[in-house]
Amino acid sequence: INTSTLKEELSEQGIVLDTNYNSHNYSLIDPTHIEMVVENLVKNAKEAIPESKIGKLVSVSVYDQFCNQTITDHLGNRVNLHGDYVVLEVQDTGSGIANENLSKVWNHFYTSKKTRGHGIGMAIIENSIAMHKGAYICVNSKLDQGTKFTIYFEATPATDTKIKTIGAESSGSIETI
Repeated sequence: INTSTLKEELSEQGIVLDTNYNSHNYSLIDPTHIEMVVENLVKNAKEAIPESKIGKLVSVSVYDQFCNQTITDHLGNRVNLHGDYVVLEVQDTGSGIANENLSKVWNHFYTSKKTRGHGIGMAIIENSIAMHKGAYICVNSKLDQGTKFTIYFEATPATDTKIKTIGAESSGSIETI
């Protein structure tokens, strides 16, 4: 995931973009869609952090996790996860999302932004994640503390020579995170 342009953009507003890529598992993804997901989540995070906030931080992490648990996805569905997953998290120290708005953010044309935004970014993110078999997105948010989006991708055996590791240049339409 190339975040250098995002780091510059956030730095101009006094926001630190912290990245931690610590995954050794593989997951088949569409790199273009995942880059767009990360970019949209980071830009939304940037807009959610008040200028007056001390300790402005957005973090992007990728790590491996063995799951044997039930999660609640972004739509409130209970999902049983079992096995190895590659997890992508985007977390911010912004204003958070009110509980009554958590389910609304996925609706087309819903926006809480006063001056800009078309309300399609989160719907595009949802559709991009839905295109990946065995992928689930969860959101946790606390007002005045921030929001964390966690995306689980089923791990895949690394038997395909087209599979690349995170951060590698993509030469095809399949890449790992």
